Amino acid sequence: MRELGLAPALFCGGGWYTDAEVAEACAELGYVDCTPRAVRPPYLPAGEPWACLPEPSRVLLPSERELVALPTTHSLGDLARALARRALPQLVHVYFHDTDLLDARRRALLRTLLPLLARVAEPTDPAVAAASGANSPAIPWSDVLRE
Repeated sequence: MRELGLAPALFCGGGWYTDAEVAEACAELGYVDCTPRAVRPPYLPAGEPWACLPEPSRVLLPSERELVALPTTHSLGDLARALARRALPQLVHVYFHDTDLLDARRRALLRTLLPLLARVAEPTDPAVAAASGANSPAIPWSDVLRE
C-alpha cells in the first residue's frame, strides 16, 4: 500500500474481534484502532470478549505501549434510533459495509441517515477525532476488554 502512496492509519478488527496481541500490533504500527465499540455487538455470544470504549481514548497495553482508540458508536440501525430520539453522543462514528451499497434497502437507509446526521453533527476527519483521544487520560487494557 505504501508503494502506491497510501499510508494506512486506522484499523478495525473484523467482527470487532480484538485481543491484546492485535492491540499491540496496532500500537507498533502506529495505527489508531477503531475496533472498540461503544456498546456490545448484539450478535456476540455470552462470554465472548469485546473491546468497549465510550469515547476516543489512550489505552495502556500490557507491554506499556499506548494505543489511541476511536470507538465505533453506531450501526445504521443504531444511528436511525439515535436520530429519532435526538440522542447522539459528542462523537458519532458510524460503520457500514461496502456490501450495504449493493442492497437497495440499506442503500436507501444510508442516503437518508447520512444527510440527517450531517444536519445535526459536525463532520470531522478520523485523525482529528483520534487526536482528542491522544490527549485523554490513559485507560488500562483490562478496563477496555469485556466479556
